[in-house]
Amino acid sequence: MFALRGTVSNGFRAPTLAEEFYSGTNVSPTSADVQLPPNSAAAQLAGFKPLKPEKSENFSIGFVAHPIEHAQVTLDVYDIELKDRVLVTGFIFGSFEGATVSQGVLNAIKARGVTLDTGLSYTGISVFTNAANTRTTGAELTATYNSDFDQYGHVDWTLGFNYNDNSFTSIKNLPSTVTSSTALGIALGQGPGTSILNAASKSALTDATPPEKAILQALWSLDKWSVNARVTIYGPTSESEILNVNTEPFTENIPTTGIFDLDFGYKISKNLKIDLGANNLFNSFPPKAPTIEGHPADNGLVYSVPYTFSPYGINGGYYYGRVMFTF
Repeated sequence: MFALRGTVSNGFRAPTLAEEFYSGTNVSPTSADVQLPPNSAAAQLAGFKPLKPEKSENFSIGFVAHPIEHAQVTLDVYDIELKDRVLVTGFIFGSFEGATVSQGVLNAIKARGVTLDTGLSYTGISVFTNAANTRTTGAELTATYNSDFDQYGHVDWTLGFNYNDNSFTSIKNLPSTVTSSTALGIALGQGPGTSILNAASKSALTDATPPEKAILQALWSLDKWSVNARVTIYGPTSESEILNVNTEPFTENIPTTGIFDLDFGYKISKNLKIDLGANNLFNSFPPKAPTIEGHPADNGLVYSVPYTFSPYGINGGYYYGRVMFTF
């Protein structure tokens, strides 16, 4: 059996309440970042417009095949074009080392009713905005096979593989209200015609999720017993961090990693089942942020913390016992 399938569709996504209305002031001993709600008067004073819905065009084509008995293979390739994607801007400077970078930023902070300590090294804002148009292309493969070993049980084999690539097709520039034509403003990446997203903001979309992911699973069952073994392999990921305004972005890297899960089950009765298992059986952690110039490389305030953008989390192994009763 062999069948082709394909779809062409479009859609939209309205901004979430958090994207439209979240505000906050993030303060460290040396800096302050005022998050402005994009629909607020302060954000509009800084040149930002109220959020619009994201719109998408989606194309996919694939097939379903049964090459041999008990086996099924599916493959789909897709292309998603997203317009007016809602992203948070990079840090937009208002002041730096006592000098004014953008009076427009300082005016927006004041209009928001935020009063900052004059002794801070630098201050600025960030805003959710319709920052860019993006394109996502990829492919997804799944294969299943059932094996029957008579008195030794039954095994369901599953293989899954996904490839995903995110890229920008266009990025908007900073509003002229917050740019600066001074040497300081240009050095800080805030000159006229500068992208609304800095290197860290771009990297969070294009590099912080693994381009490849593979899952191999075997589910064995015999009478009341079952064992489910699974390994998930994540491709390499990275993310850029701007340590300070005087240095080039630092790239954090997580190598290709396999995460093992294991579950043992026993069905006591028709309605009662118990399980013992582990997610991340071997307690794998992502690399820890190094210390550079006396500060954590992830721009956090805690030293030796695993990289938080890890696709398999930062908490290590999870071990459990479970009792399930079904009605």
